[in-house]
Amino acid sequence: MAMASSHRTQNFPLMAATASAPRSDLDHRWGRLHSHPNGLHPSFETRTGRRQLNDAFPGPVLDRPIALKARYDPDQLFDNNFALPQAPFQH
Repeated sequence: MAMASSHRTQNFPLMAATASAPRSDLDHRWGRLHSHPNGLHPSFETRTGRRQLNDAFPGPVLDRPIALKARYDPDQLFDNNFALPQAPFQH
C-alpha cells in the first residue's frame, strides 16, 4: 500500500503519559518497550527528533515527503512538529 502509514501493522495504538512521575522515569520505562512495536504515529509523540521521524516514516516512506518538501517548501515555511530535513536524509 503506497501511503505514509503502510508500515504500521498493529491492531491498536500503545501510548503512555505521566503527570506526576519525572519524565526521565517514563522515558526509561518506554525505552524498554521501543524494540517491540513497529512504527510510530506522530500524533501520539511529543518528541520530534530524527529517531521519531524514522520510526514514524521509515525508509522509502520518508523519501517522498522529503522530495515534496524540497520542491514545494524550499524556504522551510512549514517547519513545526516533525520538520523534514532539507538535505538528503540518512536512514
